[in-house]
Amino acid sequence: MLYTGKLSTGRCGLFRSVRKQGLWVSFAPHKLPYLGLWLCYGGWPGGSGPQQYAVALEPTTAPCGTLKQAQERGLAFQLAPKEDLEWELGFHLTPPGITWEAFREAVNQS
Repeated sequence: MLYTGKLSTGRCGLFRSVRKQGLWVSFAPHKLPYLGLWLCYGGWPGGSGPQQYAVALEPTTAPCGTLKQAQERGLAFQLAPKEDLEWELGFHLTPPGITWEAFREAVNQS
């Protein structure tokens, strides 16, 4: 898992150049100020069964792999009883045949 520093813009995306497809995610960086990049090259879930190959973009409240790490760094949210923390994620698919340049422009201008 890789993490960004604190973000001021809440957009990120993945582009498949061979298929000319893109997906981008929008989120509120004041609520989800970091982005995790999960790269899995067959190391999950373990065991003898089929393994996953995946890439995931994960907006997050802290650049940590565990709650304990976030607490140790002073980045964990603590909610009072009946208090909540809400956020929204937007998932945006590009039209077929989009170019890298058009994809990048769409992500940057939204």
